[in-house]
Formats: sequence, C-alpha cells, structure tokens
Amino acid sequence: MRKIIFFIVFFVSSIAHSQYVSFKKEQYVWPNVAPSQSKQTDDFMNEDVVIIDEVVKFNLLTRSIQVMEKNCILKVNTENGVKKLKSISLPESFDVGADYHLAQQGRQKLTQAPFIYDFKIIHFAARVLKKNGTIVDLPMNVKINKVFWLENDGNRLENFNYIFSLENIEVGDVLEYNYLVHFVGRYGFNLFFLMGTFPNKILFLKLNILLSEILKISKSFLVRMEQILF
Repeated sequence: MRKIIFFIVFFVSSIAHSQYVSFKKEQYVWPNVAPSQSKQTDDFMNEDVVIIDEVVKFNLLTRSIQVMEKNCILKVNTENGVKKLKSISLPESFDVGADYHLAQQGRQKLTQAPFIYDFKIIHFAARVLKKNGTIVDLPMNVKINKVFWLENDGNRLENFNYIFSLENIEVGDVLEYNYLVHFVGRYGFNLFFLMGTFPNKILFLKLNILLSEILKISKSFLVRMEQILF
C-alpha cells in the first residue's frame, strides 16, 4: 500500500511542477493605441520610476485553475530607474516581506518569489514608447531558473522562476508590459499588497471570486474579531 501511495504522489508532483514554455510561441496583440502618458503629472518626477497606470485582474471562480492578468505602464525618470527595470520576474511577488524569507535552497535561496504549486504563463509582452514617439516591441528574452523548496516535513519540491530581460530602456521611456498566467493552489501566502516599491498614480483591481470563499473569509474575520474582543 505504501508503494502505491508513493507512486501516486510522485506522479502528481512531477506533473504539477513541469516547466511551461509554450508562452514563447504566443504573439500578444497590443491594443491599437500607444502607451498612455495622459495620467502622468509632476508629482513623482524625482522618483526613479513611476507607475502611470496599472490594471490587475484576478479570476478565482474555479478551484481547479486560477487566472491573473496584469497590464502596467511605467515612466523611467533616472538612470537608476533604468537599472531597476533591467528585468521582470514571474511569478511576481505581491508580498516581498514574506516571500523573501521562504525556505528555498541553492543559489536561488534569496529569490523574492512566491511558491505556487502549478504556475503557467500564457503570454508575456513588453513594449516601449520612446521620447520621439516611436513604439518598440521588446524581444522575448527569458531566463528560466529552477527553484528548490523545503516542505515542513523536509521533502523537497521544485518550481521555476522566469526572468524576462528588458533591453534598451532609456531615461524618458514609457514601458508597458502585459502578462496572463494560470495557477493552481495558493499564490504564495494568498496575501496581495498591490502597492509595491514604485509610486503608483492609478491602480485598478478587478476580483472575481466564489461566493463561498467570500463567506469563508467573512466567517474567519468574525471569529478573529470575537477572539480579540473577548
């Protein structure tokens, strides 16, 4: 019986942590408009990078596959900002403080990435609006690192960190990137702090979630409040 259970667990684990690279063949079609600068003001001109517009959408209506899409437009103001936008890493961390201290192994032990049981990139695309008004689509240049994790019982798991290089970014450029991902299970600790290290002018969040999950969250909140009050 133990041998059968071991075989099943190993089989599922090997599938869940496969490396997905089909996104390299996907050609994302940008809207027929340039990255917008209309929402930019002088409030953050001294910052290295400022997010002009950001849209994050979660679709959590099924328990099998969760969906997240993000579109972000950033203005690069300084040379230091150019250095900060050398690359974008997926899965993206929305809780850097927690993800930084997760139990990883090897060279990636300080990777600020959440653990996700099964993570698949559907598409990733990036483009730049230059100061002269031209729009440049950035080439797909991705490095894939295997990351090892330790469970509480000492078992070792693995998944992957996808690092997309952003080349030829200059001061004054407006960078726009878009990605769509599917994932199974929790996204790290399921805590999302959407205000990151860059100042943000506008953030739009759309969340589709099961009613049962909302009731579960509300019940948990009420239990904690009761414990605090009494």
